[in-house]
Amino acid sequence: MKLSKRQLKRIIREEYSRLKNKGLIKETEISTPIERDPVLAKAYEEGFEQGRHDSADGMESELHPYAFNSTEEYEAFKAGYEDAMYG
Repeated sequence: MKLSKRQLKRIIREEYSRLKNKGLIKETEISTPIERDPVLAKAYEEGFEQGRHDSADGMESELHPYAFNSTEEYEAFKAGYEDAMYG
């Protein structure tokens, strides 16, 4: 038996709905630790702003982990900085 793409998509959609209605499939929002923790989110934003500033000036700041309250906070700042600097 051959199925067209449209038929296959319909079957998958129907089966997915059936499993979801039975509670066998749970949809969850995916979020990172940075998004869940306000301190880390703030560190990321500050890093992003610093990275944008440095990128516009054509320079790169030296990041010092000891200037942060935790390794996680430093990593969040560094991630924001690198996202802004290197896209």
